[in-house]
Amino acid sequence: MTGKRSGPSTRALKTAQLIHALVAADPTVKVLLIVESLEELDTIARDLKGLRIGYVELRGETDKGSQPDLVEDFRLSCP
Repeated sequence: MTGKRSGPSTRALKTAQLIHALVAADPTVKVLLIVESLEELDTIARDLKGLRIGYVELRGETDKGSQPDLVEDFRLSCP
């Protein structure tokens, strides 16, 4: 997990690295990521931004009305 004392989790950092490797091998690849903690999701999202890898983020608190649009954005991203 991510904590102020220990910093970002190794699991989150390795996940971002794995996604980077997948995208490098196939730029059209899509990854569906389900995480246990929002802190890990934040870490992964920050790392993906740094690697210039686009993503769509759907969280429990995401407005229900915008969820179908986010799913469609994910579906349509990369042919």
